[in-house]
Amino acid sequence: MKNYLNEHKVVSALLLLGLAVVFYRLFWGLGAVSALSDSQPWGLIKALNILSGAALAAGSFVVAAAVYVFGMKRLGPVVRPALLMGFIGHTFVLAALLYDVGRPIDVWRIIIDPQLTSVMLLTFACEAVYTTAVIAEVLPEFWKTDNGIVKFLHGAKGPIVVISATVAVIYQSTLGSLYLVSPHRIDALWYTRLLPPMFFISAIAAGLGMVVIEAYLSDRAGRRAFNKEAMKQIGGIMAVVLAIYIVIRVVDIAVRGGFSSMGQSPFAAVWFIAEMCAGLIACLMLLTKGVREKATSLAAASALAALSVVMNRLGVAIVGWENYAGMSYIPSLLEIYASFFFVLAPVAIYAFASKALIGGPKAA
Repeated sequence: MKNYLNEHKVVSALLLLGLAVVFYRLFWGLGAVSALSDSQPWGLIKALNILSGAALAAGSFVVAAAVYVFGMKRLGPVVRPALLMGFIGHTFVLAALLYDVGRPIDVWRIIIDPQLTSVMLLTFACEAVYTTAVIAEVLPEFWKTDNGIVKFLHGAKGPIVVISATVAVIYQSTLGSLYLVSPHRIDALWYTRLLPPMFFISAIAAGLGMVVIEAYLSDRAGRRAFNKEAMKQIGGIMAVVLAIYIVIRVVDIAVRGGFSSMGQSPFAAVWFIAEMCAGLIACLMLLTKGVREKATSLAAASALAALSVVMNRLGVAIVGWENYAGMSYIPSLLEIYASFFFVLAPVAIYAFASKALIGGPKAA
């Protein structure tokens, strides 16, 4: 670890500065580091590091379910990096969730006085349970022993994966449910009663996209060979999921008459068009066999798919959010840096952990 930090001094300095911002927020409150208000109660951290972060880390449950539940053994070599990425990713999603609540030090109170009808309680509970389930999946993969709890988890891998996938469905859906209470505040291009299932469907595409991107970058860094057969199969699954998501999205907007709102905000209209174009181009690329057979083009299509989903989450939470008259929301510099920290930290930790725990030969 010490050698890794010495080799990456700039990254280490950025991480230390990010930790300082986090501690500053914990002692001085959320208002001291953000531009949030009653008009904009959820901002950049919620949109990018929680909504988008949860979607991008969803590849772990998809790959694990594909291999251990549906018997897609070709994806077996992808399980370890996908689980590690999901574990680290969801750990920081949970950290961002605690960071973004008003008084994280009082989070224990939900045990004593839970608001059982609250969607926010369900969201937090699902994230905590899902992170625990991912830990239960990760331990048998990276800690080889014939004794104790690890042996039990290894034997119960199938049920654990089923539980993890079930909780993931509920969790991704509850993230969409958070915004169902604000039909009057979200642009018709993004608001729909179908937000819960659409959040789940799009998370599958984004999560698989990140699995491909990780494999491509690991190959380029000389750490692990790019498994073309496994990635080609993932690309095919992504293409189908993206196609379903885009069709549902477009038909839903058309049925609700949502396209008529494009003239109300030029910026929102441009954002929506860019989001849909990224998703459509990714889908068309992935439907092309030649694209799926080449690592670079497959990674590019996966990046576009992930970008489209991230833009969707930002559209729901920020771009399409209507503030009160005379009020606007522009993230503060500390808020932007905190969000950057919650992106950089899991990437840096994964880069170190994957080198130590996964490794693998370079492709010939």
